[in-house]
Amino acid sequence: MSLLVLTRPYSQSLSFSEALTSSGVASEDIIIDPILRIEPVTPIKKLKHFKSIILTSSNALKHLPPYLVGSRLPAFCAGNSTTEAAISHGFLAKCLGETATELCNALLQSPLPGPVAYLCGDYITLDFEELFRGSKLSVENIICYRQIPGKLRMATIKVLNDNKGSIVPVFSQRSARLLCEQGLNWNDHCAVSISKNTAEICKKAGFGQTIVAAHPSAQSMLAAITSLIELTNG
Repeated sequence: MSLLVLTRPYSQSLSFSEALTSSGVASEDIIIDPILRIEPVTPIKKLKHFKSIILTSSNALKHLPPYLVGSRLPAFCAGNSTTEAAISHGFLAKCLGETATELCNALLQSPLPGPVAYLCGDYITLDFEELFRGSKLSVENIICYRQIPGKLRMATIKVLNDNKGSIVPVFSQRSARLLCEQGLNWNDHCAVSISKNTAEICKKAGFGQTIVAAHPSAQSMLAAITSLIELTNG
């Protein structure tokens, strides 16, 4: 059985680990070693004057001011999981695309109640405030959390060096870049990437194999990994 190394923030890695074990992956074949840590930003700017919000990650929902929870503000989201999380926090949420780019393109064509707050982390791949600058819609990036980079533990590095064919799920371009910086020889391992752009970074990092999930979602990542394991085990 191939080893799986999960490097997302701990709570997300733990949740994905549980999904893997529910799909038949042995827990002893899973290593959780986050290379990103999520920390809240406080205090967050007052948001009461905003008429709607943009969400591309459920991480923002974990660090909301209490007065926003249950506010029933319109929320325009990327991805079904983020949309479902927004609904559970009391927003009138709608999924307008699987990715931030698809969401942005949809927003550019749709009239929105503004001004709009883009609730995000301190590291973003798409700057909604800049993209909408000069348009009729006022969008402001509101940083709710910080993504603190880290390094793999020495024990994890040893396991990767000793076990060829390990599988590393890569859920973001940020994670892919951080993996590049770990100084490891990835040639004997496989990256399962959430998008083509993420896969390209993994290829440049030297991964011997890169696989792209059918859709940019945790469910598709799970399906890609379980299919790979079944193929590897014959």
